[in-house]
Amino acid sequence: MSQVPRKPSYIVVSLTVTCLAALAAIVVSVAGQVPQPAANSLKNARPDFVREGAHQTVRWHQLSPNTLAEARRKDLPILLVVGLPWSRFGRDTDRRVFAEGNVAAVLNRYFYCVRVDGLENPLWLRSYLPLSRASLGFMPSFQMWALTPSGQVFDLLAKVRGDQKLDPPEMIDLLAVVRKRYASLSIFVADDNQSTEIQAVQTQDLSSLGEPQISAGLDFSRFDEEVIGRIDPKFGGLVDQGFQMVAPMAWRYLLLGGQSRSVSSLDSSMSSGLFDPINGGVFAYGDFPYFGPLTMNKVSVVNAEMAYLFALAAVVTGSPRYRWMAERTFDFLLTEMSSPLGFYGGSFTSEDRRRRSPRYSYGAKALSEIFPGTFGIGLSEEGRFVRQALDMNPDRNPQAVARFSDKSFEDIARLEKAMAKMAAQRPVQPDSRVGQGYADVHGHVTARLIDTARVLGDAVRLEETLPFVNQLDIFLTPTGVRHGYTDGSAITYAGDLLAMADASLSDYLASGNIPSLLRAGQLMKWLDPFQTKDGILMGRADDPLSQPWGSNTVELIDNQQESCTARYVRLAMTLVRLVPQPDEREFPCSTHTLADRAVTMLSAHSANAQRIGYRAAGFFCSALFTSDDAHAFGVGPKAVELANDLARRVPTRLVAPAVGFVREDLQKRKPGIYVVRLGVVSGPFSVEEATAALPTVYRTDRSL
Repeated sequence: MSQVPRKPSYIVVSLTVTCLAALAAIVVSVAGQVPQPAANSLKNARPDFVREGAHQTVRWHQLSPNTLAEARRKDLPILLVVGLPWSRFGRDTDRRVFAEGNVAAVLNRYFYCVRVDGLENPLWLRSYLPLSRASLGFMPSFQMWALTPSGQVFDLLAKVRGDQKLDPPEMIDLLAVVRKRYASLSIFVADDNQSTEIQAVQTQDLSSLGEPQISAGLDFSRFDEEVIGRIDPKFGGLVDQGFQMVAPMAWRYLLLGGQSRSVSSLDSSMSSGLFDPINGGVFAYGDFPYFGPLTMNKVSVVNAEMAYLFALAAVVTGSPRYRWMAERTFDFLLTEMSSPLGFYGGSFTSEDRRRRSPRYSYGAKALSEIFPGTFGIGLSEEGRFVRQALDMNPDRNPQAVARFSDKSFEDIARLEKAMAKMAAQRPVQPDSRVGQGYADVHGHVTARLIDTARVLGDAVRLEETLPFVNQLDIFLTPTGVRHGYTDGSAITYAGDLLAMADASLSDYLASGNIPSLLRAGQLMKWLDPFQTKDGILMGRADDPLSQPWGSNTVELIDNQQESCTARYVRLAMTLVRLVPQPDEREFPCSTHTLADRAVTMLSAHSANAQRIGYRAAGFFCSALFTSDDAHAFGVGPKAVELANDLARRVPTRLVAPAVGFVREDLQKRKPGIYVVRLGVVSGPFSVEEATAALPTVYRTDRSL
């Protein structure tokens, strides 16, 4: 008979547990004291994403004109990692994969590793597969490409989905496969299905952009179905690649075209986890469908687009909710995202090991601490009110995300006080903000804030934007624009010029400031080195660094914000309507040349935009703006006041003051508002008469 083992005594168990607990406490206490690896060559790098690799043993290199030459000299394939500082997948990969010794050893021996910050070099976010990146399943916030030493892409390493993880063993296996593919390419076999597929897709994309097909117009009805089919009113936003995303350009397109579906989806977005009622602003995306990992990030340009969208919806629908949302998003950008060097690019939340954000997660304990109940048990009446109004059930969900319920707006004054108390418990940490001092970010946000305040008719908020208009000057040089404030004066990205011109034009429309109008014209003229017969490139056509990498492409994809192409079209058509007969001795550019280029771009790339689908929403918005000619001008001593009053009533149309160079022919007429439809001028009208004369909705039954 076998002997039955005796159970350990209570004293033994107690001592064992006590020792293990003490050991755990020691480990936790010294964890922060364990020294990080010595800083590598990236320790002095300015870009946030590049500097994230400073304490890794991977031998990272920054992008430079010598990168390709050095890779060729060492006969190594290039691992190109392009990311944004707030990418959760990027932070996970840095922390769990690149920091692992075996992964670093493989990379250092078999690859030439390069890190690129997407804020510092935004054109690299769209360099490879500029049209097909959505269909291949990766998000632009973090990319890993395998390139030959000549700069040709032959593999995509990270196909990012919301639930994807990348562990060190998986990474090593993946690198081994990539290295094998590179060896097959070097002897011209290249029979691997994925590598040849990637090359074929890239070749097709670049060919489509480089040799666009001239089309008679855009199929708006087909695009309507594509966008509406993607929007999920239940959760608000667009469903794509495992993510739920806000869709400002798609919503704006539907709003301009009179589609009621856009309003129902916007209503859903307000009660989803994508809007932050506590601190204001929207998250760019969250994991679908439950928004579980609370590491959702706020991108300032997306928030600026959403503020403007909410303002448009407030006027079009008359809903006070949209106005409230526009104001909170506007104030979030002013209070949390502004700095002396321009707007921050974005912010991200820290997270604990359970993947909860301390900033946006409110469990039962946290709520009871903020709104304590009787004797500390349960919640107070105020706590229950907040719980219902913000649709939180912390008893069941320790990751409770604050979301608007149907009762949220019943007592908005009380809710405002409660949310202010919650925000005070978790103030925004300065180190959660990334990417200050970039021309494209600052110009884009400034432009939309001016537009938002103007549409809302909010003179106080409009006045608050003036310092940001003045900040545009820190990016200007005698010959162009700095992309980053501390960089040199070389123009590297078309988006910088377009964003600055956008802000300058918005300033003119709202204030009648002639220097801003002249600045907009000069910035558009500085785009000449980016011009080709097929459209405007993201990088300069003669940029020696961009050429070998194939990163000079026409940008069309733009669901969350306008692409370079869409913005160029809108700004060019605005300028030609403001200054149809420019004297180039006084005005910096030929507006007719700009308009001709814009229409050519729309026609040439309409087939590509149709192929992209809903992600080309900004392109279709610009097409609407171009294909329907109905706008108005305020004339006389009160031209600015008249124009702003009308813009507040009809925000979907171009309404401008006729001052200085703008419609000098109208300035010879009687004061009032003049409406221009299909080139025919009528007026003068009062504001009420002009409101009735201007259509709100754009027609989608017209070709270009």
